[in-house]
Amino acid sequence: MLRFIAWRLGRAALTVLLVLVGCFVAIRSAGSPVDILYPEDATPEQTALLEKQWGLDRSLPEQFGLYVANLARGDFGVSIIERRPVTHIYAEKLQPTLQLAGLALLIGVCVGIPLGAIAALRRGRAAARAAMALAFTGYAVPHFIIAIVLILIFSYHLNWLPSTGAASAWHYVLPAVTLALPLIAAIARYMRSTMLDVMNQDYVRTARAKGVAEPRVVTLHVMRNALLPLITVLGLEVAGLINGSLIVETVFSWPGLGKVLTGSVSRRDFPVLQFGVIAYAIAVVSINCLVDVLYAVADPRVRVES
Repeated sequence: MLRFIAWRLGRAALTVLLVLVGCFVAIRSAGSPVDILYPEDATPEQTALLEKQWGLDRSLPEQFGLYVANLARGDFGVSIIERRPVTHIYAEKLQPTLQLAGLALLIGVCVGIPLGAIAALRRGRAAARAAMALAFTGYAVPHFIIAIVLILIFSYHLNWLPSTGAASAWHYVLPAVTLALPLIAAIARYMRSTMLDVMNQDYVRTARAKGVAEPRVVTLHVMRNALLPLITVLGLEVAGLINGSLIVETVFSWPGLGKVLTGSVSRRDFPVLQFGVIAYAIAVVSINCLVDVLYAVADPRVRVES
Protein backbone atom coordinates (compact mmCIF):
# COMPACT_ATOMS: atom_id res chain seq x y z
CA MET A 1 0.00 0.00 0.00
CA LEU A 2 2.80 2.43 0.86
CA ARG A 3 4.47 1.68 -2.47
CA PHE A 4 1.19 2.36 -4.28
CA ILE A 5 0.76 5.71 -2.48
CA ALA A 6 4.38 6.69 -3.16
CA TRP A 7 3.96 5.92 -6.86
CA ARG A 8 0.78 8.03 -7.07
CA LEU A 9 2.40 10.92 -5.17
CA GLY A 10 5.42 10.83 -7.48
CA ARG A 11 3.19 11.03 -10.55
CA ALA A 12 1.24 13.87 -8.98
CA ALA A 13 4.42 15.84 -8.21
CA LEU A 14 5.67 15.37 -11.78
CA THR A 15 2.35 16.59 -13.17
CA VAL A 16 2.40 19.72 -11.01
CA LEU A 17 5.99 20.42 -12.07
CA LEU A 18 5.08 20.18 -15.76
CA VAL A 19 2.13 22.50 -15.21
CA LEU A 20 4.41 24.94 -13.38
CA VAL A 21 6.90 25.06 -16.25
CA GLY A 22 4.24 25.27 -18.94
CA CYS A 23 2.34 27.98 -17.11
CA PHE A 24 5.45 30.06 -16.52
CA VAL A 25 6.51 29.97 -20.16
CA ALA A 26 3.01 30.49 -21.60
CA ILE A 27 2.24 33.48 -19.40
CA ARG A 28 5.40 35.34 -20.36
CA SER A 29 4.94 34.64 -24.04
CA ALA A 30 1.63 36.55 -23.96
CA GLY A 31 3.26 39.94 -23.38
CA SER A 32 4.58 42.18 -20.63
CA PRO A 33 2.49 43.78 -17.85
CA VAL A 34 4.44 46.98 -18.45
CA ASP A 35 2.20 47.57 -21.48
CA ILE A 36 -0.79 47.62 -19.12
CA LEU A 37 0.75 49.72 -16.36
CA TYR A 38 2.29 52.45 -18.50
CA PRO A 39 0.60 54.46 -21.26
CA GLU A 40 1.70 54.16 -24.86
CA ASP A 41 3.83 57.30 -24.64
CA ALA A 42 5.98 55.94 -21.78
CA THR A 43 9.69 56.49 -22.24
CA PRO A 44 12.10 53.56 -22.63
CA GLU A 45 13.69 54.56 -19.32
CA GLN A 46 10.37 54.24 -17.48
CA THR A 47 9.69 50.88 -19.08
CA ALA A 48 13.17 49.57 -18.25
CA LEU A 49 12.85 50.75 -14.63
CA LEU A 50 9.61 48.85 -14.09
CA GLU A 51 10.91 45.70 -15.80
CA LYS A 52 13.97 45.77 -13.55
CA GLN A 53 11.80 46.25 -10.47
CA TRP A 54 9.83 43.08 -11.24
CA GLY A 55 12.78 41.10 -12.60
CA LEU A 56 11.37 41.05 -16.13
CA ASP A 57 14.67 42.26 -17.60
CA ARG A 58 16.34 38.92 -16.84
CA SER A 59 16.38 35.90 -19.12
CA LEU A 60 13.53 33.38 -18.90
CA PRO A 61 15.63 30.67 -17.18
CA GLU A 62 16.82 33.20 -14.59
CA GLN A 63 13.25 34.33 -13.92
CA PHE A 64 12.10 30.73 -13.53
CA GLY A 65 14.97 29.86 -11.19
CA LEU A 66 14.18 32.88 -9.02
CA TYR A 67 10.49 32.00 -8.99
CA VAL A 68 11.15 28.39 -7.91
CA ALA A 69 13.56 29.58 -5.21
CA ASN A 70 10.90 31.92 -3.87
CA LEU A 71 8.33 29.11 -3.92
CA ALA A 72 10.69 26.93 -1.89
CA ARG A 73 10.76 29.68 0.77
CA GLY A 74 6.97 29.96 0.75
CA ASP A 75 7.02 33.26 -1.12
CA PHE A 76 4.33 33.18 -3.80
CA GLY A 77 4.92 36.70 -5.02
CA VAL A 78 3.26 40.09 -4.90
CA SER A 79 0.61 41.32 -7.32
CA ILE A 80 2.06 43.68 -9.92
CA ILE A 81 -1.23 45.59 -10.12
CA GLU A 82 -2.44 45.62 -6.51
CA ARG A 83 1.01 45.56 -4.88
CA ARG A 84 0.09 43.06 -2.16
CA PRO A 85 0.76 39.33 -1.62
CA VAL A 86 -1.14 37.06 -3.96
CA THR A 87 -2.04 34.75 -1.07
CA HIS A 88 -4.01 37.58 0.55
CA ILE A 89 -5.90 38.23 -2.68
CA TYR A 90 -6.92 34.59 -3.10
CA ALA A 91 -7.69 34.10 0.59
CA GLU A 92 -10.28 36.88 0.41
CA LYS A 93 -12.09 35.14 -2.46
CA LEU A 94 -11.76 31.52 -1.33
CA GLN A 95 -14.94 31.27 0.74
CA PRO A 96 -17.45 32.26 -2.00
CA THR A 97 -15.91 29.73 -4.39
CA LEU A 98 -15.96 26.90 -1.83
CA GLN A 99 -19.56 27.67 -0.91
CA LEU A 100 -20.68 27.67 -4.53
CA ALA A 101 -18.76 24.51 -5.45
CA GLY A 102 -19.92 22.72 -2.29
CA LEU A 103 -23.56 23.56 -2.99
CA ALA A 104 -23.23 22.40 -6.60
CA LEU A 105 -21.62 19.13 -5.47
CA LEU A 106 -24.39 18.54 -2.92
CA ILE A 107 -27.07 19.11 -5.57
CA GLY A 108 -25.24 16.88 -8.04
CA VAL A 109 -24.94 13.94 -5.64
CA CYS A 110 -28.42 14.24 -4.11
CA VAL A 111 -30.10 14.42 -7.53
CA GLY A 112 -27.73 12.41 -9.74
CA ILE A 113 -27.56 9.19 -7.69
CA PRO A 114 -31.36 8.76 -7.25
CA LEU A 115 -31.95 9.73 -10.89
CA GLY A 116 -29.48 7.13 -12.13
CA ALA A 117 -30.90 4.49 -9.78
CA ILE A 118 -34.47 5.13 -10.97
CA ALA A 119 -33.36 5.01 -14.60
CA ALA A 120 -31.73 1.61 -13.97
CA LEU A 121 -34.60 0.10 -11.99
CA ARG A 122 -37.24 1.37 -14.43
CA ARG A 123 -35.23 0.94 -17.62
CA GLY A 124 -37.22 0.80 -20.81
CA ARG A 125 -39.98 3.03 -19.51
CA ALA A 126 -40.72 6.46 -20.95
CA ALA A 127 -39.81 8.30 -17.75
CA ALA A 128 -36.41 6.59 -17.55
CA ARG A 129 -35.65 7.32 -21.20
CA ALA A 130 -36.65 10.96 -20.75
CA ALA A 131 -34.46 11.29 -17.64
CA MET A 132 -31.42 9.87 -19.41
CA ALA A 133 -32.03 12.04 -22.48
CA LEU A 134 -31.96 15.09 -20.23
CA ALA A 135 -28.82 13.72 -18.57
CA PHE A 136 -27.06 13.36 -21.93
CA THR A 137 -28.10 16.90 -22.86
CA GLY A 138 -26.85 18.32 -19.57
CA TYR A 139 -23.52 16.56 -19.98
CA ALA A 140 -23.01 17.73 -23.56
CA VAL A 141 -23.92 21.42 -23.19
CA PRO A 142 -21.07 23.70 -21.96
CA HIS A 143 -21.37 25.60 -18.70
CA PHE A 144 -21.54 29.02 -20.32
CA ILE A 145 -24.47 27.98 -22.55
CA ILE A 146 -26.37 26.65 -19.53
CA ALA A 147 -25.62 29.87 -17.65
CA ILE A 148 -26.86 32.10 -20.47
CA VAL A 149 -30.07 30.08 -20.91
CA LEU A 150 -30.83 30.16 -17.17
CA ILE A 151 -30.17 33.89 -17.00
CA LEU A 152 -32.47 34.56 -19.98
CA ILE A 153 -35.30 32.45 -18.53
CA PHE A 154 -35.21 33.05 -14.78
CA SER A 155 -33.59 36.45 -14.55
CA TYR A 156 -34.43 38.37 -17.73
CA HIS A 157 -37.87 37.09 -18.75
CA LEU A 158 -39.37 35.82 -15.48
CA ASN A 159 -37.38 38.15 -13.19
CA TRP A 160 -37.40 35.52 -10.44
CA LEU A 161 -33.72 35.27 -9.59
CA PRO A 162 -30.71 37.64 -9.63
CA SER A 163 -28.02 36.97 -12.20
CA THR A 164 -24.97 38.68 -10.68
CA GLY A 165 -23.31 39.05 -7.30
CA ALA A 166 -23.58 37.05 -4.07
CA ALA A 167 -25.53 39.35 -1.76
CA SER A 168 -28.20 36.84 -0.68
CA ALA A 169 -29.08 33.16 -0.74
CA TRP A 170 -31.07 33.69 -3.96
CA HIS A 171 -27.86 34.71 -5.75
CA TYR A 172 -26.54 31.16 -5.25
CA VAL A 173 -29.35 29.47 -7.15
CA LEU A 174 -28.46 30.11 -10.80
CA PRO A 175 -24.66 29.62 -10.57
CA ALA A 176 -25.04 26.55 -8.35
CA VAL A 177 -27.57 24.95 -10.70
CA THR A 178 -25.36 25.81 -13.69
CA LEU A 179 -22.43 23.98 -12.11
CA ALA A 180 -24.60 21.10 -10.87
CA LEU A 181 -26.41 20.19 -14.10
CA PRO A 182 -23.42 18.59 -15.89
CA LEU A 183 -22.49 16.91 -12.61
CA ILE A 184 -26.01 15.48 -12.23
CA ALA A 185 -25.86 14.19 -15.78
CA ALA A 186 -22.49 12.48 -15.32
CA ILE A 187 -23.43 10.87 -11.99
CA ALA A 188 -26.82 9.71 -13.27
CA ARG A 189 -25.36 8.15 -16.42
CA TYR A 190 -22.62 6.33 -14.55
CA MET A 191 -24.93 5.26 -11.72
CA ARG A 192 -27.36 3.75 -14.19
CA SER A 193 -24.57 1.93 -16.03
CA THR A 194 -23.01 0.44 -12.90
CA MET A 195 -26.36 -0.56 -11.43
CA LEU A 196 -27.34 -2.39 -14.62
CA ASP A 197 -24.01 -4.21 -14.51
CA VAL A 198 -24.43 -5.18 -10.85
CA MET A 199 -28.00 -6.32 -11.37
CA ASN A 200 -26.73 -8.99 -13.79
CA GLN A 201 -24.22 -10.43 -11.33
CA ASP A 202 -24.63 -13.94 -9.94
CA TYR A 203 -24.89 -12.87 -6.29
CA VAL A 204 -27.86 -10.65 -7.10
CA ARG A 205 -29.64 -13.48 -8.90
CA THR A 206 -28.83 -15.79 -5.99
CA ALA A 207 -30.31 -13.34 -3.48
CA ARG A 208 -33.51 -13.12 -5.51
CA ALA A 209 -33.65 -16.92 -5.86
CA LYS A 210 -33.45 -17.25 -2.07
CA GLY A 211 -36.55 -15.10 -1.76
CA VAL A 212 -34.90 -11.92 -0.47
CA ALA A 213 -37.29 -9.00 -0.75
CA GLU A 214 -36.63 -6.77 -3.77
CA PRO A 215 -36.08 -3.55 -1.74
CA ARG A 216 -33.46 -5.38 0.33
CA VAL A 217 -31.77 -6.73 -2.82
CA VAL A 218 -31.62 -3.24 -4.29
CA THR A 219 -30.28 -1.50 -1.19
CA LEU A 220 -27.87 -4.12 0.18
CA HIS A 221 -26.61 -5.80 -2.98
CA VAL A 222 -27.18 -3.54 -5.97
CA MET A 223 -26.83 0.01 -4.62
CA ARG A 224 -24.00 -0.83 -2.24
CA ASN A 225 -21.82 -2.37 -4.93
CA ALA A 226 -22.77 0.15 -7.60
CA LEU A 227 -21.66 3.08 -5.45
CA LEU A 228 -18.05 1.84 -5.21
CA PRO A 229 -17.04 2.65 -8.82
CA LEU A 230 -18.78 6.00 -8.39
CA ILE A 231 -15.87 7.13 -6.19
CA THR A 232 -13.69 7.53 -9.27
CA VAL A 233 -16.37 9.43 -11.17
CA LEU A 234 -16.97 11.79 -8.25
CA GLY A 235 -13.28 12.59 -8.06
CA LEU A 236 -13.08 13.36 -11.76
CA GLU A 237 -16.27 15.41 -11.66
CA VAL A 238 -15.06 17.43 -8.66
CA ALA A 239 -11.98 18.28 -10.69
CA GLY A 240 -14.27 19.32 -13.53
CA LEU A 241 -16.28 21.34 -11.04
CA ILE A 242 -13.17 23.34 -10.20
CA ASN A 243 -12.52 24.07 -13.86
CA GLY A 244 -16.17 24.88 -14.55
CA SER A 245 -16.26 27.36 -11.69
CA LEU A 246 -13.87 29.61 -13.64
CA ILE A 247 -16.43 30.08 -16.42
CA VAL A 248 -19.49 30.21 -14.19
CA GLU A 249 -18.02 32.78 -11.81
CA THR A 250 -17.14 34.99 -14.75
CA VAL A 251 -20.61 34.79 -16.31
CA PHE A 252 -22.41 35.48 -13.02
CA SER A 253 -19.84 38.04 -11.76
CA TRP A 254 -19.34 35.81 -8.74
CA PRO A 255 -16.80 37.28 -6.27
CA GLY A 256 -14.64 34.15 -6.13
CA LEU A 257 -11.34 32.72 -7.26
CA GLY A 258 -12.42 32.38 -10.85
CA LYS A 259 -12.99 36.09 -11.20
CA VAL A 260 -9.56 36.80 -9.71
CA LEU A 261 -7.87 34.37 -12.08
CA THR A 262 -9.61 35.56 -15.24
CA GLY A 263 -9.00 39.18 -14.27
CA SER A 264 -5.29 38.52 -13.86
CA VAL A 265 -5.16 37.25 -17.46
CA SER A 266 -6.42 40.50 -18.97
CA ARG A 267 -4.16 42.57 -16.70
CA ARG A 268 -1.13 40.30 -17.23
CA ASP A 269 -0.60 40.14 -13.49
CA PHE A 270 2.01 37.36 -13.62
CA PRO A 271 2.26 36.50 -9.88
CA VAL A 272 -1.53 36.34 -9.42
CA LEU A 273 -2.04 34.28 -12.56
CA GLN A 274 0.83 31.89 -11.79
CA PHE A 275 -0.38 31.24 -8.26
CA GLY A 276 -3.94 30.68 -9.45
CA VAL A 277 -2.97 28.20 -12.16
CA ILE A 278 -0.65 26.27 -9.87
CA ALA A 279 -3.22 26.23 -7.05
CA TYR A 280 -5.91 24.91 -9.39
CA ALA A 281 -3.50 22.30 -10.77
CA ILE A 282 -2.55 21.14 -7.29
CA ALA A 283 -6.23 20.92 -6.32
CA VAL A 284 -7.14 18.82 -9.37
CA VAL A 285 -4.09 16.54 -9.05
CA SER A 286 -4.64 16.11 -5.30
CA ILE A 287 -8.28 15.16 -5.80
CA ASN A 288 -7.39 12.56 -8.41
CA CYS A 289 -4.58 11.21 -6.23
CA LEU A 290 -6.93 10.97 -3.24
CA VAL A 291 -9.50 9.16 -5.35
CA ASP A 292 -6.89 6.63 -6.47
CA VAL A 293 -5.86 5.96 -2.88
CA LEU A 294 -9.45 5.68 -1.61
CA TYR A 295 -10.34 3.33 -4.43
CA ALA A 296 -7.28 1.20 -3.66
CA VAL A 297 -8.33 1.02 -0.02
CA ALA A 298 -11.87 0.02 -0.99
CA ASP A 299 -10.74 -2.47 -3.65
CA PRO A 300 -7.29 -4.08 -3.03
CA ARG A 301 -7.26 -5.46 -6.58
CA VAL A 302 -6.40 -1.97 -7.82
CA ARG A 303 -3.10 -2.05 -5.94
CA VAL A 304 -2.23 -5.44 -7.39
CA GLU A 305 -3.03 -4.37 -10.96
CA SER A 306 -1.05 -1.13 -10.58
